[in-house]
Amino acid sequence: MKSNYLLGRLEIHQDNVTNVLIAAHLFNITEIIEACCKYIEKQIHPSNCLGIYKFASQHDLHELTQTAWNYILVKFCVF
Repeated sequence: MKSNYLLGRLEIHQDNVTNVLIAAHLFNITEIIEACCKYIEKQIHPSNCLGIYKFASQHDLHELTQTAWNYILVKFCVF
């Protein structure tokens, strides 16, 4: 039996990244999860790092959680 797959392109941008990531996580689509997390990592900034950390923690995105946490430690902790 031959299977048909829809091959296409997914555009990830600021307006859709969280919804795409949530859906990909729900259906366990690893490639899309990784692409969304990489996009978010490139956008991390002092103004959004706490929100990214909270979002990543709530959705069990361990690598993104760790990346956000490390960013928070570097930018806001005085040693």
